[in-house]
Amino acid sequence: LVTSAGLVAAGAYARTAERVPEGVFVAGLDVGGLSEAEARAALETHSQRLLSRRIRLAGGSTTGRALGGVPRIDEALDDAGTDGIVGRVAAKLGLRDHRSIALAFDFDVRRFDGIAAQVERPARNAKLVVEGDVVRIEPARAGRVLERRALARALAYLPPRVRAPLANRP
Repeated sequence: LVTSAGLVAAGAYARTAERVPEGVFVAGLDVGGLSEAEARAALETHSQRLLSRRIRLAGGSTTGRALGGVPRIDEALDDAGTDGIVGRVAAKLGLRDHRSIALAFDFDVRRFDGIAAQVERPARNAKLVVEGDVVRIEPARAGRVLERRALARALAYLPPRVRAPLANRP
């Protein structure tokens, strides 16, 4: 009986060795049982749909595609294939639930100029204003700058809404 189970396990492993383990979902897409090439093609298509979703940001909206998003498919597929023989056999025999893997995206921070134009402001020194008999002081105002790398991290999983990370500039 133990030998039979071992043969079944070895056969299951041999059939799935070049495939994503059963029950694996990447960004909500079932890629379990697909070859790496099939999973890659499916994720390329799926990631383009994800990149076209609207993201509310800085009083407006944009898309991941407009911001130059690039899916990290290799990383997701590496995560999907790290089960080893025990995990693959367990998945094949239906002894394991599905596993969800997030699909992360990289962004070119140079594409954030439009957002920066909406949220950044220059610092302003205080000044004395004299208008006829009236003298008043306009207070100083700190400037603010978009933290582009922080924004890229916040956008990594394409959330539907992102608050633009700002830093004060004296």
